[in-house]
Amino acid sequence: FIGLRPGEKLHEVLSNSTLSVCDTKHPKIYKTKFKQVSDLTILNEQISLLFEYANKFDNNKLVSQMKKIVPEFKSMNSTFEILD
Repeated sequence: FIGLRPGEKLHEVLSNSTLSVCDTKHPKIYKTKFKQVSDLTILNEQISLLFEYANKFDNNKLVSQMKKIVPEFKSMNSTFEILD
């Protein structure tokens, strides 16, 4: 046993404070309700930009675009923290 390395976690949380959480039969398992995507055309355009920036290896624009799509995402222990 070597212990946790930087960035490792003992458990994973796959939701955030903006989502509503519902109980299940198991006391340690929850369900979340996600927002519906209102306009798939806009989402497709945003994802296309991700591919464009990835193909150009423009990491700052790529991460910035990711943060536009998922504004709750925060870059921890990363050079991209400045974009938060």
